[in-house]
Amino acid sequence: MLAFTSHRPQTAPDAIETARYVSVTTYRRDGRAVSTPVEFIEKDGSLFFNTLPDSGKVKRIRHQARVLVASCTMRGKLTGPKQPGIASLLSADESEELWPAFHAKYGWLWSVLIKLRRPRSQGVRIDLT
Repeated sequence: MLAFTSHRPQTAPDAIETARYVSVTTYRRDGRAVSTPVEFIEKDGSLFFNTLPDSGKVKRIRHQARVLVASCTMRGKLTGPKQPGIASLLSADESEELWPAFHAKYGWLWSVLIKLRRPRSQGVRIDLT
């Protein structure tokens, strides 16, 4: 016997709020898009993620703040629609203030990984437009 269920499609904010990872698409100087899955938290209507300060994402954001964000799997397969946003880099103190929220969402493994790169962590804020 088949069971029928009504499935409400997720709206973009719902898809991101319930996601464990988001794909952040940044742009190279020549305009080519580069998508990368990242762990993130949502706070005060903005999305935040951490990365290394010399990563390609940070270099591309310094040049072009325009990004696209979509919920995704850990390997980057999109699970929701892309949304435009504006990215900005955080100071070291602002980045460190986010660590308890990341620990709450991702647990002890995230805490171990951040300690390995602690002196070199760069926080990024994304405001969806």
